[in-house]
Amino acid sequence: MTIVKKYWDSVYAYILLVVPLCCICAGIYFTTCRLLGYYSDLSWTYLILFDITQLIYLGISIYYIIHARKDSFYIFSHMIHFKGFMSSVMIIQYFFILAFFPSDYLWECTFIFMAASIIFFDFKLMCIHGGYYTVFLFIASLLKPEVFFPLDEPNYKERIAFRLTSYFLTLFLSLLVVYLAERFLIQSQEKEEENLILLEKQVDYYKNTELMDMELRKFRHDIINHFACMKFLLNNNNIEELNTYFQDLETSFTGNETIYFSGNHIIDAVLNNDLTRHCKEFVEISIHGSLTEISTVSSIDLCTLFSNLLSNAINSVNQCPATSKPELSVNFHSGKHYFSIIVINSIDENRKKHFKEKHSVKKDRNHGFGLGKIKDVVYKYNGRFEQQLAEDKIITEVYLPL
Repeated sequence: MTIVKKYWDSVYAYILLVVPLCCICAGIYFTTCRLLGYYSDLSWTYLILFDITQLIYLGISIYYIIHARKDSFYIFSHMIHFKGFMSSVMIIQYFFILAFFPSDYLWECTFIFMAASIIFFDFKLMCIHGGYYTVFLFIASLLKPEVFFPLDEPNYKERIAFRLTSYFLTLFLSLLVVYLAERFLIQSQEKEEENLILLEKQVDYYKNTELMDMELRKFRHDIINHFACMKFLLNNNNIEELNTYFQDLETSFTGNETIYFSGNHIIDAVLNNDLTRHCKEFVEISIHGSLTEISTVSSIDLCTLFSNLLSNAINSVNQCPATSKPELSVNFHSGKHYFSIIVINSIDENRKKHFKEKHSVKKDRNHGFGLGKIKDVVYKYNGRFEQQLAEDKIITEVYLPL
């Protein structure tokens, strides 16, 4: 279960259960007090409507909960209906808060309701939430100015200014908290996904190394027999059959899957996963240089950086026609104080035009997103990122401190 889904599961429990149950308890309390003769200024019509709407609210909430228990993605797949339901609930709740609660407790209830909403709305819903309440507060102040803006109270200007300032400050802080919490959750989710991708690529890397080790052992086992056979053919002057034997032997080795090594297990995991799975066969691949194990950059960040570098290059070079003999080159270099990764890949005419127009590159959603992730890692470690077009190739260079 993902971090974001865990968060939303707790969100739905709060929205669908805690809020209606609290409102039902409040309705029971005010109804009981009204029967005992308290709050005589409260309308029976408002009380009955309030109790009925909260029961309907709870009934629909239970309907959502039952379906969500059967299908954990039910609410996500019906998000439009769910948000419509929540918007309707907000309108009803605001109406009763402004028209039902005694004016002495109105502003206290406003702040409590606004603060409580922080834990169960995302940023967009929170904006709608604050917007609804502001509109209703404005309408209520026009319809009942003697309640919301009592001019007969002493220091009424200061009191009204204090209430409005407190309200908008509370709304701003609520939006800020929700925005930061949402960003944190999304970043945490991305880190978790990147970590899973890294683990998957490492597993693939170790499988590839085991495969190479097995092939090497088979080669050692068979090479003696191959030499014996070739020696026999040579001694018998059977050149034509010897030549055929050589060709068959060469084909059997060149047909094996290529294993790439850079000296860094994270880089090797990405190389062997992406190049063997996603790069087309007609692309000429070359790997130069080596990297040591890097302690200054975390494994997740290194995986994020290099996988996006390589993914962008593969996406570009795969678009080139096979007749143009496209190339993809990865160059590693380790110095005393820095290491560099330079990726050079062929590019077709369409992407070349887009590259020349800086804004057009950003319009490419996948390519732009990949560049953004690369730059985030580079800036995090005070490195340097450069990208340039040289004839029909894109050269992307990354320098990071050791």
